Amino acid sequence: MRRGGDGLGLYLSPWDRNAECYPDAAAYDDFYCAQLTELCTGYGELVEVWFDGAGSAGREYDWERITGIVRAHQPGAVVFNMGDPDIRWVGNEDGLAEDPVLYVSDWTPNDVHTEAVLGFEPRYLPPECDVSLRHGWFWHPFDEPKSLEHLLGIHYRSVGLGANLLLNVPPTRDGLIDTADLAVLEEYSTELARRFGAPFEARLAQTDAGIWEVSFAGDVEIDHLELAEVLDAGQRISHHRVLVDGVIVAEGRTVGIRRVHAFPARTVRSLRIELDGPSPALAAVRAYRTGVETAPVVPSVEDYRAPEADIIVM
Repeated sequence: MRRGGDGLGLYLSPWDRNAECYPDAAAYDDFYCAQLTELCTGYGELVEVWFDGAGSAGREYDWERITGIVRAHQPGAVVFNMGDPDIRWVGNEDGLAEDPVLYVSDWTPNDVHTEAVLGFEPRYLPPECDVSLRHGWFWHPFDEPKSLEHLLGIHYRSVGLGANLLLNVPPTRDGLIDTADLAVLEEYSTELARRFGAPFEARLAQTDAGIWEVSFAGDVEIDHLELAEVLDAGQRISHHRVLVDGVIVAEGRTVGIRRVHAFPARTVRSLRIELDGPSPALAAVRAYRTGVETAPVVPSVEDYRAPEADIIVM
């Protein structure tokens, strides 16, 4: 994985009910911290350490000690959701964010099983959208991966809204990736490259407070637009509108690191973007001609439920 340029992140669930010492909170903290220390010191540099609250609502863990281990041994790793988090859970296991995607928060959901929440002082805490390629987190021979259209729908509702996407790909019982999973992942990668691999770069000029003119080198036919916000002073854009000849062709609330819009194809040489918020600013605008004029529709959970077995639906 590292040879391919990917960073390594590790997940250690706090909810190990199989441990004999689990009923003894202090003993279990020792046990858990020993495991975490091994993971943080024996596998090289980590980019993320992933904790969740599944099964742990109401349980008291020594989070200061736990996250202290990560900070001491892996200072460059981001911590997910628990203890002293750097990123937060989006609140579902479907991989879907909602507009607005806010990067500053004073709370995060604890787990998918309860209504428990974790609160703290407001902090920079962008969301991560976790979802499995299959119905559940683990591989089953009767299960199958999501369709290409489903994955693209998740992409638009996570990455396309400025959130991070964590896509689980479960290995088989032989420790390999199922060929069906590899096939749909290759389709997904190929389609993203086809849609977004050749952008029309735009020139930006701020003409008034919250008003930006976007111009291209010549006439271009486009059906997608990607906006990026200047984040040096934090997330500032609370609402935005994209206009062509005075007509709104796309709008939404937050932008953040990335906001993708799909709309009916049109030929343009320039666009006008109106921004609301305190001193909002755009970092970049890119346009695309994808041949697709609407965002993919994500199936409902009911439509995607596996009839063969009672497994977690995602």
